[in-house]
Amino acid sequence: VFPQNGPQADSGALFLAVSQEEPATENHDIVPDGYDVGRDSLVAAAAGETSFNGVTYMTTAVNVTGLLTPGSQGVNHGISQDGTVALLTVTIVN
Repeated sequence: VFPQNGPQADSGALFLAVSQEEPATENHDIVPDGYDVGRDSLVAAAAGETSFNGVTYMTTAVNVTGLLTPGSQGVNHGISQDGTVALLTVTIVN
């Protein structure tokens, strides 16, 4: 988790880098298309309504393009990604 706080944009947002990995027997290498699969799995698990410790949260997801160039150039492990960034907004319902 990487907090997105800076002197010009102290948003309090959090950047999460996620991926789908192989099992331990494969040294936890990232699967082909693992960044996209990991992102999609996180969004599927996070979107919607959930409760924890008596607080109810609603999470919405929006896919944003144009922030990240599709492909593998400059990407860890040389694994290609589709350039889509998922923006999750979490709101306390009650």
